[in-house]
Amino acid sequence: MNEVSSRLVQGLLIGVGVVITIVICISLWAFFIFNMDDWEEYVDWKEYSGEAKLSIADSRRAIRNDELVILASLENNGSDSWSYIDVEVELFDANGLFLDECTHTIDTILTPGNTENFKMFCSSCKDIESETIDSHVIKITSAGFYLPESDDED
Repeated sequence: MNEVSSRLVQGLLIGVGVVITIVICISLWAFFIFNMDDWEEYVDWKEYSGEAKLSIADSRRAIRNDELVILASLENNGSDSWSYIDVEVELFDANGLFLDECTHTIDTILTPGNTENFKMFCSSCKDIESETIDSHVIKITSAGFYLPESDDED
């Protein structure tokens, strides 16, 4: 009988430990989910806008293997680092009529004062004759703020 009660107590203690662990995990999850509006304050988060001073330095069109390719450079003239930068290219004919668009994500960390060259294939534009494309415009549509890890050792 003593062995049975000993195992019962052990099982009870393990069960209590599991329940406490689950309650802590759920509490932390709920805290972060319901306080997401405030999390930006904790990490000095910044939303992408024109104030980021990201710009397209130069761009050109090329045809490679019968596919339209946009070659361009992205500059960071701001004071913050950005990553996962989304760009959109709009294509126009000689009359300025919109023909098509394509998008691309630049998967890099672009630090202040640096330039990133990128290439995007406009696969969705295969139906457009390259001769009808007279101009293009590249827009930066979004970017993720990159907060470098602190060098502070506490």
